Amino acid sequence: MVIHDATVDRTTDGQGEISTFPLAALQELNAWCWQGSQAEDGTRRTTPADTAARIPSFAGLLDALAGRVGMNIPLKSNPTAVMLAEVCRLFHHHNLYPSGYVVTGRKLPVSREQQKFRRWLRALAGDGADCEARAL
Repeated sequence: MVIHDATVDRTTDGQGEISTFPLAALQELNAWCWQGSQAEDGTRRTTPADTAARIPSFAGLLDALAGRVGMNIPLKSNPTAVMLAEVCRLFHHHNLYPSGYVVTGRKLPVSREQQKFRRWLRALAGDGADCEARAL
């Protein structure tokens, strides 16, 4: 799922930390609840502005926008190896090398999963063959 905050409180009609929601529940939330800028003048709507706005999946977002805009893909949570593998797969599938980059966090030291992710991306940037085996 593609969402900026750690909770759904500000931008959806739900409340709570994203990590506590099952995927199906996140997909049902209305994501048209914010108006204004992210600065102090922005507010959460009491009623969504649109009834059909949902939190997009990462794959769906890439299907719609890859190759049309630059991509800055920040992984703000502590991503699991499965999540990193899927981001790598989609990055490669959509050929985001010329127009995208992934930021895995600013924490030091770099986590083991982040090290694997970086090795995987380097492997993909090469010939792409057997990248999972070489990176993990």
